[in-house]
Amino acid sequence: MGNIPIKTHTHKLAGCCIDLILRVFSLGIKLIFLPMLAKPKDPLSLTGIKRVLIYGTVGIGNMVLFSSVIKAMRKSLPQAEIILLFLNKGESRNVVYESSIVDKIIVCGRLNIPEKSRIAFRIRKWKPDLIIARFDNSISYALITALSNSPYRLGQLSQSDNKNYFKFLYNIKMTMNLDNHEIDDYFYLVNKIGISAFGRNPYFYLRDKDLKAAEHFLSCNGLGNAEKFITIQCGTSDHANWKRWDTGNFVSLIKLLFKRGIKPVLVGSKNEKGIEKIIFNQLDNDPLSAIGVLSLKETAALIKKSSLLVCHDSGLMHIAAAVGTKTIAIFGPTSTKRTSPIGPGHIIMTKEFPCRPCYPLDGMKALSCKDRVCLESLTPEEVMDKISQTMSTT
Repeated sequence: MGNIPIKTHTHKLAGCCIDLILRVFSLGIKLIFLPMLAKPKDPLSLTGIKRVLIYGTVGIGNMVLFSSVIKAMRKSLPQAEIILLFLNKGESRNVVYESSIVDKIIVCGRLNIPEKSRIAFRIRKWKPDLIIARFDNSISYALITALSNSPYRLGQLSQSDNKNYFKFLYNIKMTMNLDNHEIDDYFYLVNKIGISAFGRNPYFYLRDKDLKAAEHFLSCNGLGNAEKFITIQCGTSDHANWKRWDTGNFVSLIKLLFKRGIKPVLVGSKNEKGIEKIIFNQLDNDPLSAIGVLSLKETAALIKKSSLLVCHDSGLMHIAAAVGTKTIAIFGPTSTKRTSPIGPGHIIMTKEFPCRPCYPLDGMKALSCKDRVCLESLTPEEVMDKISQTMSTT
């Protein structure tokens, strides 16, 4: 894969334009809605909370970590209706889909303005007692909050105050600390309203039919329940391709696995089919691949059945931790302190350089990195050694 060419000046110009737009909208919303924001008559009491609205743009990994907090909320607020709002149609909602920790999931396309308007007025009619907002500068979420008529509005703020365009909407605030693990910041957020952690464990809800689908996939491809295999995610989401270890390294790693008699199964979304094709074109023996074949929940079930997941810093990494599978996680520009897999037995592989981690919340430094030496210095042989060590103890 090599270097990832990025037009840094274009990104900076786009960032300045977005900043200006957000500041203009922030001022407009403040002038129009600030006098109308509902004010609490009494101090917040958890026993009085009947309806909670939770929102914030999240990736799959963020949702796996945040769901641990939602699970704690369910225990602290057994009487409350918990509603999740997603203004995108990504896979994140499937982390908790059909679980008992949420009562309702609302999904709306990012560009569907009429539907967003209907949702905003529906939420105002519901009048949630409490809004919990993961850090997000979405204008749509800001308008929904302003219109919600909710008396208690808990918002997570950026450590960089100049990014908190809509902080005036929240009457309970918690500033994230980038030196904390992300899951701890989420627990600190809800601790502001008296909810304590019930175990620092990531969460992913699996159904029986997901496990059966994974079993069916394995049996149809000649892998019985008793056979050991490892799962490998060679790709990432398209917007995070700067996290990727070179595809050629994965090809070399798969060849080493075949030599050692270890069966690899590739996993990933349909967006990673291009990487699958590149890998297959460079191998004499194709590994079994579930890329684009299984749903996210079925992929999670497959990972649960595997002995190990080799991956990048990704959503599947956190899913593996949630379902109890060890990971060998390849880290580059991102912070191991901030987003490492939670739980025992995980191995993080990276090369330490003065420039890493270089990924801030907006990702600009990582996107403009020219050589990604922290990733490219890591060899397939080094990863293979860690796989062998882990497999010998499972």
